[in-house]
Amino acid sequence: MFKTIMSLLLFIGFFPSQALAQNEYIEYYNLVNEANRSWYEKKYAQSLKIFQEAFERVDYVHSINYVKAARSAAKVKEYELAKVYILEAIERGHPGNFVDQKAFKKFRRSDEYSELLSQINKFQSEANLRINNEYQRKIDSLYYIDQKILRGNDKITDLNLDPDLEYSDSLNFSCLLKLIELYGFPSEQNIG
Repeated sequence: MFKTIMSLLLFIGFFPSQALAQNEYIEYYNLVNEANRSWYEKKYAQSLKIFQEAFERVDYVHSINYVKAARSAAKVKEYELAKVYILEAIERGHPGNFVDQKAFKKFRRSDEYSELLSQINKFQSEANLRINNEYQRKIDSLYYIDQKILRGNDKITDLNLDPDLEYSDSLNFSCLLKLIELYGFPSEQNIG
């Protein structure tokens, strides 16, 4: 009886914290959307401020949002902040070639860009250590099989497809479940 009551109390205590954590991510996405809108309206300082507010709300920020925040920071000549966000994006597995975008043109002439170049390899190495490349390749191959072959999104020639696509789809799903069981749910944190 005592164990049941304790389990119930733990569940009740845990559930609201999970709901609050999900609400933070909802607010995070709303703020990111607002920051993107400000960017397209060419309100770069406002966009940067909103990105910063969004980042404070969650434990994990997606690399693409660091890229967008770095772009906003570069536009308002906050080069040190742009460098920090670029390194955060790279550390999370985002390829560093986005710095070649037009939005970073003036940033590439700054001292901070030179500093970035000296640090970029270290951050890419850290990202490569964290990312499970085998899992990433398997997920990519499942995506290819599902979207390109089974769903017919692209015309695939010179392939002998299994006539029973439903069976193939079921195998694909079973394989995905097995991968999740082995490695955890695929996310940017473990597959980049």
